[in-house]
Amino acid sequence: PRVGPAAAPVAAPEEVARTFLASRLAAAATPRTPRTRKEAFVDLLVDPELHTYRQARALVGDGLDEDLYAAARGALAAAQTQGLDARVLRRCEGVLASARAGTLVDELREGE
Repeated sequence: PRVGPAAAPVAAPEEVARTFLASRLAAAATPRTPRTRKEAFVDLLVDPELHTYRQARALVGDGLDEDLYAAARGALAAAQTQGLDARVLRRCEGVLASARAGTLVDELREGE
């Protein structure tokens, strides 16, 4: 039998990315984007398949606010320097690019 403290569970790469990106976006100056919307946007970046196209439309509409886009780009760049999972970050970058281009909602609608 094992004696002593249990080892801490290892967080999934998506959870690590979500936590990191959420903390970076929370600190970013995005005057037109409230904190709760930033948190929902991070969830969309990390796990887009967990969102319906209607949810995505409510968050990003036909395009992405420039301040939020810049903050997300900065957060992703910082995440790369911290050794976060490259596969997760590539997916986040793709979702961010689609959100900025205004195509994310249609992409999610096609996937449903």
